[in-house]
Amino acid sequence: LSTLEVVIPEQAVSKLITKSRNKLAQISELSGANVTLVEDRPEETQKIIQISGTPEQAERAQSLLQGFILSTQEDGP
Repeated sequence: LSTLEVVIPEQAVSKLITKSRNKLAQISELSGANVTLVEDRPEETQKIIQISGTPEQAERAQSLLQGFILSTQEDGP
């Protein structure tokens, strides 16, 4: 199994985790990897998403996540 950590922009967090739909759960479902927001590091000012699974699953989840982050940056604040 491989575990990746992806640092995500602050403004992407609220769009990834909304009340109505949890994008992380969706990414997890699509990729087969386990995708979670790391919340137990108060010293971290940046938000970190942890991805774990087989190397293929982790890679797929990472590209889905990055694609989503890019799409949130295009439509402005």
